[in-house]
Amino acid sequence: LGIEWTPIGDGKNNESLDLAENGGFTGVFNGNNHTISNLCINTETNEKVAMFGLFGFVGKQGQIQNLKVKGNVNVKSTFESDTEKNFLACGGIIGHGINATLTNCSFEGSVKAQALEKEAAAMAGGVAGSITGNLINCSATISQNDIIQSISSYTVAGALAGYANAGNVNLCKAIVKGNVKTENGIYTLFTSTNYAGGLIGNSFGGNVTNCEVIVDGNVIAYAVPETDAENSGASAYAGGMCGGYGADANSNNTIIINGLVKAEGCGVTAAGGANGMQENAGYSATLLTTNIAGSVLAENHGTSNNRMCAYAGGVYGSVSFQMGLASLSNCISTISGTVKAKSAIAAYCGGVVGSASVTVANRSIITSTGIVASEAPKFATTGGVVGN
Repeated sequence: LGIEWTPIGDGKNNESLDLAENGGFTGVFNGNNHTISNLCINTETNEKVAMFGLFGFVGKQGQIQNLKVKGNVNVKSTFESDTEKNFLACGGIIGHGINATLTNCSFEGSVKAQALEKEAAAMAGGVAGSITGNLINCSATISQNDIIQSISSYTVAGALAGYANAGNVNLCKAIVKGNVKTENGIYTLFTSTNYAGGLIGNSFGGNVTNCEVIVDGNVIAYAVPETDAENSGASAYAGGMCGGYGADANSNNTIIINGLVKAEGCGVTAAGGANGMQENAGYSATLLTTNIAGSVLAENHGTSNNRMCAYAGGVYGSVSFQMGLASLSNCISTISGTVKAKSAIAAYCGGVVGSASVTVANRSIITSTGIVASEAPKFATTGGVVGN
């Protein structure tokens, strides 16, 4: 066990993550390829906006380079308000970064973020809980007994980063032998959303390229309340790479799934070998390769309206593009395991994508042991490439 660590750049007295400017580290930290072991953060906080990691908040132009960190971060936010939203971002190396760059950094261990306020957002990631900026040649290893987990009404968790926005994630790698998991628990709202990814929980407005993910354990987004699940609208998105994706470029990424990628919810529910749900992306997604010997599953429990669908695909659960000429193209999925969508209303499953606006030149290879299936009482469609 390590000594309790106080983050460098505590990020206190900020009103939001997006506009954070107080208490940040804005210099350059070069670890010279050294390893910091036994990082220990196990605490509670009542800050409205809280950031925890070796570095809590890395401010504008801050840089972390050539650093390896091993340890555990476990933070519970007790902030409560009827009018203000709570934000909690936890990472092994940084909690949150704005215009920050991490280069040649790695993390091994566990990160847990739990926020109790009714409309809180909790983000957990191995290297970064949340970042607006760049992750270059970074990696995360989540061992069999480790977990990246977020619990709140809005949850995001990824082996490398929980939330990534408006930057570049390039030449990065994640190995998940343990668990990456999001859940709402007693905090489930009708509008709750869960994102879990083998690399990034939710990426918006940036580029993810030349990355590799190996999932031998579990990547699970769980949004099922303890009561009245059939009338809940809580959504869940899980992907071998990203749970949710709304960024600009997504190409040359390889994902190997020997374990489980699963989205289980009551609103829109989507699971994909690469990405669970992609929407509002400006440019095409291309050259994504998935190899699924394990399982990619989407299960929806909602019944109150026809939007409560399940989508599952070997590459994408569901995808739509903002620009008319953009498409999902030149992707390959090899399936020797199971890809399945199940719902009480409608389910769509495809060897490449469950549901898509535009697809070009994609293909799936379904071996003799591979299963691509959909199950629903009202609408259920299955396709070797596209379900719907």
